[in-house]
Amino acid sequence: MLMGEIKEQITEYPYALIYLYSDLILQETGKLDDIPWDECIEGRFFGTGNELRIWREGNEFKTAVYKGCGEHLDETYNLNKRYEDLGKTVIVRKFLDYDKDGQVYVKGTVLAGLER
Repeated sequence: MLMGEIKEQITEYPYALIYLYSDLILQETGKLDDIPWDECIEGRFFGTGNELRIWREGNEFKTAVYKGCGEHLDETYNLNKRYEDLGKTVIVRKFLDYDKDGQVYVKGTVLAGLER
């Protein structure tokens, strides 16, 4: 996918978690300055119950949008003090489904937001 298209799509999500070779960025998407895309390994843009993921394959970035719906379970995890300006916890939403025997399993997981 072209970088211009990715930049347009990420504005739809309030938060960004970006893994770089040299650092980790967790920030509001609207406050992101220039992202060092040449150092980017993976990015997760989230906060709407949906998530846009990007990752590097060779010299290209690939993308996938995860749209959750239906039955889910939210879990919260404490954030490092480095990110206390954004919130105290990150919400991880696990989407549930049932197999042919009626056993529940986690069908997919997205970052769903931050709580202060």
